[in-house]
Amino acid sequence: MIDDDYVPEDNTATPASNDGDRRYYVYRLVDPLAPETPLYVGKGTGDRIHDHAADARAYNKALAAGLRPRAGRFVRKHAKILRAGRRLTAEKQVTQL
Repeated sequence: MIDDDYVPEDNTATPASNDGDRRYYVYRLVDPLAPETPLYVGKGTGDRIHDHAADARAYNKALAAGLRPRAGRFVRKHAKILRAGRRLTAEKQVTQL
């Protein structure tokens, strides 16, 4: 799944191997207006790097519907960035852990 809310620097997903061993990677999400300070650093497999955008879009959708959704600080901040018309950059830092 490619997410339009990110500008990926490395858009290659790291799939799980055939023996069930998962290959992890470390990633960071960066606001292009402040690239020296990542907004989020995480560890994931597959398309995990793109899951955060779905949470932020769902939060914005609930706000638009007049609801008061509960979300963590990062989701609220990411949602605000999307509402401002910006996109985060997704960068894989370390692959195949």
